[in-house]
Amino acid sequence: VFLGWSLAAAFGLPAMTLAADLAGWRYAYAGLAAFSALALAGVWFTLPRGLFADRLSLGSWGRVLTHPAILTVLAVTALQLVGQFALYPYLAAELARRTGADAGAIALILSLYGVAGLTGAAIATRLVGRIGVQNGVLICLVSILSGVILWALLGGSVAGAALAVFVWGLGFAAGTSLQQARLITVDPMLSSASVALNTSVLYAGQAGGSAIGGALIAAQGQVWLPVFAGVLVVVAMAVSLAAQRVLKA
Repeated sequence: VFLGWSLAAAFGLPAMTLAADLAGWRYAYAGLAAFSALALAGVWFTLPRGLFADRLSLGSWGRVLTHPAILTVLAVTALQLVGQFALYPYLAAELARRTGADAGAIALILSLYGVAGLTGAAIATRLVGRIGVQNGVLICLVSILSGVILWALLGGSVAGAALAVFVWGLGFAAGTSLQQARLITVDPMLSSASVALNTSVLYAGQAGGSAIGGALIAAQGQVWLPVFAGVLVVVAMAVSLAAQRVLKA
């Protein structure tokens, strides 16, 4: 599920950027509505009837909300998403400003993000059994941080921007999926609640990061976006290491 979400986010931005430039934002939103209808039809016709998750008691939710390891893992999700989405929604505008690239070139560069996401997820699937989910998450965060740093240093050129988003994308989709697996390993009996809560935290991180990024642009310009994103990812790495210690305790 989260591989699909990550790829949709990665490919959706360049696709909508191109559609909006070629046909206008109204047609871009019409396209979103059409794809949403296809997703609805897919869910309606493919999911078996009677597929319901087990209900969790209020006591189970209470254990989730007071579980140190679960809360620490959720903090990793929140921090790295806030950091990434302070910069990610503004990549297209930044590419146009810094490189002078047109909509087609921007869409092509950003599509590398999606290709990298698929590649990173495939690699993580093969390696996670050997290195463990904790180390897998940390490697993904290092990849994300490296991409953000490369963007700050090399994003003024088309080639540099392409390299940055590819390295960044390698960690994005895989890291999101591994966080889900991480929560399940913490306590499988509470995973229905913890994974659902992680989804809420994820979307809150997206919204919060985008709002902070917009505020930074309004106040200081774009120069501080990669700095803020990088700092939050570093903090997420520190919290992730703390989560490993909590899980081992």
